[in-house]
Amino acid sequence: MEIELNKKVIASSHIERKWLARLLTLLENDLLDLNLDQFLFLKTKNRYDKVLIQDIVSLESAKNYTFVNTNKQRYIVRATIKKLYDSFPAKLFCRIHKSHVVNILHITSIEHMKVNVIDQEIPIGKSYRETFLRRLRLVK
Repeated sequence: MEIELNKKVIASSHIERKWLARLLTLLENDLLDLNLDQFLFLKTKNRYDKVLIQDIVSLESAKNYTFVNTNKQRYIVRATIKKLYDSFPAKLFCRIHKSHVVNILHITSIEHMKVNVIDQEIPIGKSYRETFLRRLRLVK
């Protein structure tokens, strides 16, 4: 039984070929998922900065642009907030307003209609409040 690096599989039986092809596909997918979902590159002036997804504190909409706020810097991206939000891990991020998305890890407190994220107060939209509160572990 031999496996070539160019994804061609040579095996002695049909079952072995199918099994090896499936194994290669699974390995490729796992390797791609391993790191690429953990960061992205955001443009600043004349370069792209690597930003870890977990370091993103919040997203703020400005029409066709979105401000990406981290602890260190604020980036502006030419994409809608929906497009960015849909590309982020659903476990970490929650939409709380038509113009705001927050990283749940960075929430410091929640009041009736606002969320405190580090040093920022972000409003909670009426239509987003129930879904947002259901996602959190609230102890009363």
